[in-house]
Amino acid sequence: MNYQNVKGTAYVVLSGIVLLAIVLLVILQWGNNSDFSLYGKNVQANTAVLMVLSAVGGFVLWWTAKWMITGVGIMRLARRAEASEQPRKTST
Repeated sequence: MNYQNVKGTAYVVLSGIVLLAIVLLVILQWGNNSDFSLYGKNVQANTAVLMVLSAVGGFVLWWTAKWMITGVGIMRLARRAEASEQPRKTST
């Protein structure tokens, strides 16, 4: 067994344990309700649904932040290219 095979096996086993723990936690929370404030309005919701929506929201936040940083980089490159194309004014 080479190093890459051991590394892949470790990744699969550890990620499987984490995913199993997540699924078990959501299943055990299914019957519980929680009160929370949604934009100032008090709402009662299923705890398991809140946990799943929080996880999805985390991924959405991650990708949105990544896209924003990428967009800023694109804008900077475009402005730099635009500035290099314009003739420069010289003071005499």
